[in-house]
Amino acid sequence: MIDTSEAGRSGPQTRIAVRFLLDIPPEALSRSQREAAMKSLISHLPGDSDKAEAIGTDYWKLVLSLMVKLMGRPTFYEVRF
Repeated sequence: MIDTSEAGRSGPQTRIAVRFLLDIPPEALSRSQREAAMKSLISHLPGDSDKAEAIGTDYWKLVLSLMVKLMGRPTFYEVRF
């Protein structure tokens, strides 16, 4: 499960979930599952640059890779910053 809480965003369980989702084929996820994962991942995006630096680039590489993978399938994603 991708933990959307402030403390769990870069925690080990979230990293494991992101890596797992990166390893499975995109067609294995339904549209609703892709949308739920994207919603969780979007909540991880920092509101300012300080947060991104505090978490580290390795984590962001995983998250952004998963977002690109999920957005490769046709679905409308509502992104609000």
